[in-house]
Amino acid sequence: MENIKKRRLESAERPKEKKRRLSLIQPSDIRLGPLIGEGAFGQAFMCQVQDEDGNWNKGVLKKLKSKDKMRRRNFKKEIQRLQEVQEINGVPRLFGVMETPQESALAMSFNGHYTLKDYTRKYAEDWTKIFSVFSEVARILEDIHKLGLGHNDLHSGNVIIDEEEKESPSVTIIDYGFCSPFGSVLYAKPLKKFYDFHYDPQISRDGKTTSAESDIYSFGRLLARVPGSYGFMELKRMIKLALSPIVAKRSTLADFRAELSRLKKEAREEQDLTDMVDELLEAFQQTTSTN
Repeated sequence: MENIKKRRLESAERPKEKKRRLSLIQPSDIRLGPLIGEGAFGQAFMCQVQDEDGNWNKGVLKKLKSKDKMRRRNFKKEIQRLQEVQEINGVPRLFGVMETPQESALAMSFNGHYTLKDYTRKYAEDWTKIFSVFSEVARILEDIHKLGLGHNDLHSGNVIIDEEEKESPSVTIIDYGFCSPFGSVLYAKPLKKFYDFHYDPQISRDGKTTSAESDIYSFGRLLARVPGSYGFMELKRMIKLALSPIVAKRSTLADFRAELSRLKKEAREEQDLTDMVDELLEAFQQTTSTN
């Protein structure tokens, strides 16, 4: 409990960061592409955004569904939070905001085609890749927490992976509509029923305040849903602690990163050994076939 109180105090005392001035984007600066996602508050489209030098950049346009007060408030909140976390590697880059009488939209960088769910399916049991990606997710969350903020909506659809460099895929955490300072109440009233599997019950059911531990619960849920993750005994123990209803017992992101780094090294060494054996067998077969 002392750690939680300390984080809340740090959040209350954190200096207010100077907000970056956002560019106002004109409709003529946007080339709209296909719809790629839809949530409660808006729709996301592939797009190209023209910068000040006339260059067109690949991006995502997040359109507000309607301009009622609640959606408008959440839209402004997401812009504010994105501005606060812009210096973090692993957060979408903001291009600007488009405002017309008919609609409001936020333009940001395109960060990859794969969601975490798709990626772990594609590379099932390729533990070097899986541990690498989860280690990056933990690192991004840690950086967000250092600013006194909780993401509050960490699920497999909000983790995006770009595979341009296959040896070290880039990882981005998106969707900052629920991102809030530590100590703030996410819901005005506790929910009558459990909202979704990735939300910490301490927040969604019991109406507790935002904390780093609530994101750790969601992180544990993500790892638990990867087939085979419980086959690693120390990782299994840490996942179970992350999901503990006793918040003070939950694993830390630093501990997760250390264990994931160790497991990644072991997985790589095992893969290197397998590759070497395969090469030796192939060479032996070629020798015997020529003889």
